[in-house]
Amino acid sequence: MAGEASEAGARTRAKVIVAIHGVGEELRGATIRQAANQFGALLCPGQPLEPLGLFNSGRHDPVLPIRLSRVADAQGPTALADLWFAEAFWADVPEDVVKQADTLEDTVGWATTVASRVQAAYATNVDPAAPGGPRVNVKLAGGVIEEMAEGIAVLENLLAVTGKLGLFDFQLAPIVRDYVGDVQVVADFAQYRERIVAVFHRTMGDVVRHFADRGGADIYIVAHSEGTVVSFLGLLQALWDEPVADPRVAGERLSTDWIESVRGYMTIGSPIDKHLILWPEMWGRLAPLLAPPAAAPAAPIAWRAMPARIQWRNYYDYGDPIGFRLDTAAQVLRESGCRAFAFESKEGVDDIGFGRYWLPGAAHIDYWTDPAVWRHFIGDVLGVGAKAPAPASRLRGVACVAVPYLAVIALHVVAVYLIFRAVLDYVVPGQLTPSIGWGTTALSSLLVGTTVAARMPRLVNIRQGVWLPVAVLVFALGAWIYWMALPQPVQVFLCPLSATQCPAAAGRLAPVACSLVLAAVGWLTPRRPRIGRYALVGCGALATAVLIGVRLFETDTTAPAWPLLLGAAAFVYLWWLAIVVFDLAFVWHRYIRNEAGANALKSWWKAGRAGR
Repeated sequence: MAGEASEAGARTRAKVIVAIHGVGEELRGATIRQAANQFGALLCPGQPLEPLGLFNSGRHDPVLPIRLSRVADAQGPTALADLWFAEAFWADVPEDVVKQADTLEDTVGWATTVASRVQAAYATNVDPAAPGGPRVNVKLAGGVIEEMAEGIAVLENLLAVTGKLGLFDFQLAPIVRDYVGDVQVVADFAQYRERIVAVFHRTMGDVVRHFADRGGADIYIVAHSEGTVVSFLGLLQALWDEPVADPRVAGERLSTDWIESVRGYMTIGSPIDKHLILWPEMWGRLAPLLAPPAAAPAAPIAWRAMPARIQWRNYYDYGDPIGFRLDTAAQVLRESGCRAFAFESKEGVDDIGFGRYWLPGAAHIDYWTDPAVWRHFIGDVLGVGAKAPAPASRLRGVACVAVPYLAVIALHVVAVYLIFRAVLDYVVPGQLTPSIGWGTTALSSLLVGTTVAARMPRLVNIRQGVWLPVAVLVFALGAWIYWMALPQPVQVFLCPLSATQCPAAAGRLAPVACSLVLAAVGWLTPRRPRIGRYALVGCGALATAVLIGVRLFETDTTAPAWPLLLGAAAFVYLWWLAIVVFDLAFVWHRYIRNEAGANALKSWWKAGRAGR
């Protein structure tokens, strides 16, 4: 009989999904609705999209769980008998801070402090003189960050029109700005962080009390972006079994007993690892383990005994600028003696990376609408329905890598075509028209190779790794295509001398010589943001003017000059834009998609741990 009673109690125990949102402007209840829509679509096909009002209790505090009727009443082996949703809403805290307009530091100033933290992490944890040790070029890193910021701003302005027309919308810039502001509030302002974490504790306590007389509840936390940092900090405080204060209510202490009801934890687009390394002081009892090596070992941490381990799954797209794998978090938990989480950061098992989304901005928010992510979590952690495989990469991930570089090539081709066609129509109208296609192919190939060779030293340490051979190879490939594709009639046209004085090979060699000079400009100019780019475009425009100036000087024509001037201006602008896109694409894939920046931070941190 006792077994039957226990079985009945287990059947009536509710499953509660507690969602905690990420950065940016959020609507109250929107995060619950996103999660509820995914559960409804996967567990009960035909579940209608619920209105936002269903998920808003009308009171800001506490937030009450909401039940989906179609899910709750559905029949069949894949349906949940009792599924509820709640939300930990904290967006009002940073919004209030922003409205004050006298608290937060401006983005550039705050980014400078973060850069100094990175430099301090390197200086503290790494011995630069050690053989084989990691190296860092802080000046280069700062230049790369500014190059990327300028590239994002340029593309945002250019694509604003297409976004208004509903054709193409580039959402990376607002996501980055919102992320910077919310991270500043959470990481640097302890008083606001305490308020935000108190919201999480209060919500969790409300959920447990709501089901206290209903057989209890199993809680599954779904956290996104900066919300993963807030929820992880709240989970740790609860596991330390310490009362939590709410700064807004004097003398009140929030219980953390809710932790014993948590069964699952889903993090999507999580920056927890970066917060652990760059802001060790915010992590309470874990701080000694995160800080630089100390003379005395850190005191052992007393962890609350849990009735069951929390099943933690972390999902991140390779193109997400904010979310990465959480191997540092797993290591810190192991070192601290915490066994509350079933999370070992095993790639593809509980730390799941993939390339599934088209664009960087979408990569941080499309988790919410990706059924493969939710199907895996529901089957693997909640144990509902068929157990699904981990989300796998797909063609969109390949396109995310290839499309930016194809756009760079296309911009070079269009730039060369416009000026090449304009000059030919002005100097020799109609005579070299059949050669325009091959001439454009040849010259744009050489220009692409020149751009890559000139920009590579400004975006990466060219003396380390394979980057020098890559730069030389790309330049050589562009020069080879140019050499093979350049039509014979165009060779004389490209000669910097008069047509009557031009040797046979001078016209073919002159652009190659100019390209070598331009590549050298990229290597020799000071490593300051924008200087290298402007110097490259300026010298290229000057070289182009010299190459065509001779032809114009000896040409007697009555054709209007404005198409030529317009073509020249278009060439300069489109080439500059191609360089901006190349810089952004290369930095994106090198430092974010391939995690070079995050891996460097982790390698320094691990080097410091080895010195304990």
